[in-house]
Amino acid sequence: MGHQRKAACRASSSSATLSRAAIDRYGSGHIAGRRRTGVEQAASDIVHVDWLRDRAERVRRVASVCTGAVLLATAGVLNGRRATTHWSVCTELSRSFTEVRVEPDLIFVRDGPVWTSAGVTAGIDLALALVEED
Repeated sequence: MGHQRKAACRASSSSATLSRAAIDRYGSGHIAGRRRTGVEQAASDIVHVDWLRDRAERVRRVASVCTGAVLLATAGVLNGRRATTHWSVCTELSRSFTEVRVEPDLIFVRDGPVWTSAGVTAGIDLALALVEED
């Protein structure tokens, strides 16, 4: 067994750490968001954003929960797609990322291989849909 390298997109006290081995094994990457300042900090880190963009292109699907959609939008993953996020940032997401068609009234959205959920509780519904698909 070798050393497992990890790359992380951190969002304050909530973080999504995606191991490269897990992405290769399962073909799915999931981004969690929670606190606005943490997501903004992660979105301003070009290394994380570039890593996320690269991984999103390589996996069979990518999903975000809550404000994790901001990270996906920053990486360009949501360009030309429908998406949702936590109600408190829907307007900001649509204003900041005009290429994204924000659906503020849905609990989760699937647009091709990209899945987004409204809030953390809506993320449970998204997770169940992912399990159902598998």
